[in-house]
Amino acid sequence: MSRLIKFLTKNKKLIVFLFFLAYFLNLLLLLMGWNWFATQKGPLLYNIGVVYGRLAVIFYSITLLPGIIRRFQIKESVLYQTQTILMLFRRQIGILVFFTVLIHYMFLRGFRVLSFGLPSILPTFEIVGFIAFQLMFLLFITSNDWSVSKLKKWWIYLHRTTYVIVFLIFLHILLAEFSLQRTNKIFLITAFSVLFLEWASLIYSYLIKKSKI
Repeated sequence: MSRLIKFLTKNKKLIVFLFFLAYFLNLLLLLMGWNWFATQKGPLLYNIGVVYGRLAVIFYSITLLPGIIRRFQIKESVLYQTQTILMLFRRQIGILVFFTVLIHYMFLRGFRVLSFGLPSILPTFEIVGFIAFQLMFLLFITSNDWSVSKLKKWWIYLHRTTYVIVFLIFLHILLAEFSLQRTNKIFLITAFSVLFLEWASLIYSYLIKKSKI
């Protein structure tokens, strides 16, 4: 694992470039999606949108792991080194999360909103998901050194909304699975596990700090 860390650190610029390539490919897919929408390829858009929603949850969960490991004060070698690796590219993974969420939303609802406007009634799971999407957008546009230097402590407060986002994402998934009558138990359990670990680590960290006062 230590060799992997050295390799990733040494080749960080190349890997960051690959992330930027992934962003570009996702933007290209977004443009292709608009063409598919115009040519009425609804099932294709739907299937890709669902897959990207699940990819977004996976990538988002990965960005949460370093914080969970740190707050639980886990010093076990593999997990600690995993935290080190993820911290190297946490910002880039976070940006990738936004692109996957963007495609998920645009393919399943956004293109229709742009063409026909908002429907009079939106399902609750879509409202919850859209709120999470807006919060993610704020994190996306401030995921840079300039924002960190200008916002200072407010940057920290803003990025703590991730604790709210993780709850909204789980609620969005739960409501969507039951509203659309598709119960993917493995996916639900995974999403709930991440939510539980995130909040449990926050409570644990708070109790540890309080006991030291």
